[in-house]
Amino acid sequence: MLDFIEENNRIVQFPFAQYRRFMPFGYSHLLLSAIIKKAKLDLFHAPTAWRPLAYNGPTVVTAHDMAIYEHPEWFPKKQGFSKRVVVPQTIKTAKHIIAVSEETSRAVRTLFAVPPQKVSVIYEGAPEVPAVSAQQMQDVRDKFDIGKRFILFVGTLEPRKNVARLVRAFDELVERDSKEFMDVELVLAGGQGWNDDEIKAALRAAKSRARIKAVGYVSEDEKWALLRGAQVFAFPTLYEGFGLGNLEAMAAGTPVVTSRLPIMREVLDKAAYLVEPTSVHDIALGLEALLRSESLRRDYAARGREQARQYSWRTCAEQTLAVYQSIYKQGLREKGSQVIKGGLTGRSISGGEKR
Repeated sequence: MLDFIEENNRIVQFPFAQYRRFMPFGYSHLLLSAIIKKAKLDLFHAPTAWRPLAYNGPTVVTAHDMAIYEHPEWFPKKQGFSKRVVVPQTIKTAKHIIAVSEETSRAVRTLFAVPPQKVSVIYEGAPEVPAVSAQQMQDVRDKFDIGKRFILFVGTLEPRKNVARLVRAFDELVERDSKEFMDVELVLAGGQGWNDDEIKAALRAAKSRARIKAVGYVSEDEKWALLRGAQVFAFPTLYEGFGLGNLEAMAAGTPVVTSRLPIMREVLDKAAYLVEPTSVHDIALGLEALLRSESLRRDYAARGREQARQYSWRTCAEQTLAVYQSIYKQGLREKGSQVIKGGLTGRSISGGEKR
């Protein structure tokens, strides 16, 4: 996991993490601020739109999505403080914001009146797909009692992932042609999320319930075995900031059925079979089209592999480093300006000269 570390990098773990549950505000905003300040960083990168409130050092923030503002009904009310205070303050005080897509950049700029020059779009990368043997795929299917033909969903079982409609679409698919799809299963891989009542209700009501396998959270190795073995990857999400799961499936060579949303057109172009996510019927038609046609599956698998190659974690890292360097140089210029002003008013400039 840590074999990428070079000599000029080191990992610092925040201490006393076990106390966070007892004093969440004190730990997250006071103690962590003190720890970060003690490190005397030139730049702090918050990998989400969240920074300890008491920390005021130069910060770069990565914004993955703005779903909590655009669809607050998908989130528990206990996140209200972060929504009202922490995220807006983090965005406002950040030196620069990295958005994982043009769609996320648009949302950040619109919601918080952020000037365009303060936001850079840096795409995430497609993963390197590990080798998976036929025996490994068989072992995972045996573990979860899955047959050879299956549709795979990977993600948290929560409202925004649209799992309830996927379940109903699978029911419709099976009812439409029970002979053709009699051996097809739907595999839901992912932990339970907040407010999954509708998903549970859809599963209880499903006529094909015996062929729907909710296997829960799976390991990385199990995930890749399932991705490589699935005939179709189904991801009819209602909202994404980037949609990394689709790229994982594409990199694995699995054809993707996903949502007809601006973010999917931006990231996936024409490499996925797009469906209307609010239509159970349209989702079912998309699944049917790929399951019926081996040539169509091969076509979308090839398109997906090619599209996944467009996204590199190395490129992501290089572009992120360029942001660091730009903000650091900007800070030096600002300090130099303060030193000059200080000199003109008789204040010491030795700190600036030493720098």
